[in-house]
Amino acid sequence: MEIERLRAASHISRWRGWTHRPYSILEHMNTGTEVLRRMRMPESVQRLFLIHDMHETEVIGDVPTPDKVLFCNDRFHNACNSFDRALFKTLSMSPSQYDIGIVKHLDRDMAIVEHDTLVTRRCPEIPDPNWDKPEHEEIRNILITSGGVSVNHPTVWINHAYRLGIMKR
Repeated sequence: MEIERLRAASHISRWRGWTHRPYSILEHMNTGTEVLRRMRMPESVQRLFLIHDMHETEVIGDVPTPDKVLFCNDRFHNACNSFDRALFKTLSMSPSQYDIGIVKHLDRDMAIVEHDTLVTRRCPEIPDPNWDKPEHEEIRNILITSGGVSVNHPTVWINHAYRLGIMKR
């Protein structure tokens, strides 16, 4: 993975920037990967989460889920899928439906917690977090304690990538 792409991911805001503090797609991917590591999920799932939004550096940036439903067409989804397939091939990855399902589930959980914890422009379609779910509490703890300072740095992504075998030393 090129450092330029990681820097771009660290500068692209989630939620169109409507957050209490800067919050990037890189921080989102790093936070989710750390949640999966702490939950002892398979490394294949962690690898997939670490790269799952990288297409946002190429297509049109981050589009919040409610806006995807309203504004994004098949061309958008095809462009994202095409980029993802090329990235998987470059990284010699072939994600299983199991891995994809877990990533989509955590991505949804993260959107719920991010919306509650960080977002200033509220969206009525997004439910409140369930604080009895361990992953919701874990996501919230990382978002609050990191403050984005360390988690939004490309080095954190690179360290995860080395640990997970996406990059070789």
